[in-house]
Amino acid sequence: MTRTELIACMAKDTGITKSKAADFLQALADIVAKEVQSGESVTITGFGTFSLKETAARQGHKPGTGETIEISAGRSVKFTPGKALKDALNEGEIDEPADEAEPKPAKAAEAKKFTPAAKEEPAKAESAEEKASGELPSTATRFSKNWWKTYWV
Repeated sequence: MTRTELIACMAKDTGITKSKAADFLQALADIVAKEVQSGESVTITGFGTFSLKETAARQGHKPGTGETIEISAGRSVKFTPGKALKDALNEGEIDEPADEAEPKPAKAAEAKKFTPAAKEEPAKAESAEEKASGELPSTATRFSKNWWKTYWV
């Protein structure tokens, strides 16, 4: 859900205008940011807690060169869901108005059903002379699932 969709939903559910809902959401975000930045946590009972998470300085490695670098200490926001929110999500008890509930369109990946392919035949074992020659196995053998087992074992 995007910010615009959230504002529209808030306006519809509470009966206020979209501009007032946007002002409310912005005020909530500003208050939470200010409090967390000062080191305080913000708890919304039944929803969750926003708190400050500080990470210590540490050493890391550049992936390309493997060089060791120093990563400085940092701060970020941590959200811990409240018990009521966790229980509602796990039990599926989040209320949605019945008349407005629209089924979400199925994603293409979810719409396709998985059908397993037939099992591949195991690769034919090659003779000792073929293994000793040092040449790669035939194309049919190489493209089978476990060709390396028959060649290098």
